Amino acid sequence: MTASGSGLSLRQDKADSFKPAQASGGSGTYAWTLAQGPLPDGMTLAPDGTVSGSPARAAAFPVSLRATDTEGRTIATSVFTITVTGHPTLSYASVKFPLG
Repeated sequence: MTASGSGLSLRQDKADSFKPAQASGGSGTYAWTLAQGPLPDGMTLAPDGTVSGSPARAAAFPVSLRATDTEGRTIATSVFTITVTGHPTLSYASVKFPLG
């Protein structure tokens, strides 16, 4: 029984949906729950393991998801970090040209 996952990088206030972990080796379908750590504010975890929403603030969120099979057995736990980056910034320089 195994689970796998990887780190994710998201942009603040941009809606996204992803399935960060996969499990194998149990019976039937799996129900995913948050085992440890908070998800980014504005994001939710569906029972099928999909994380979706629009993260509200930039930060790193170490989380752990647990997969349980239809017989109620914990199949595996997947640990990873969701990194939310801030809003993109625009910078510019003012240049003066002589007239004439």
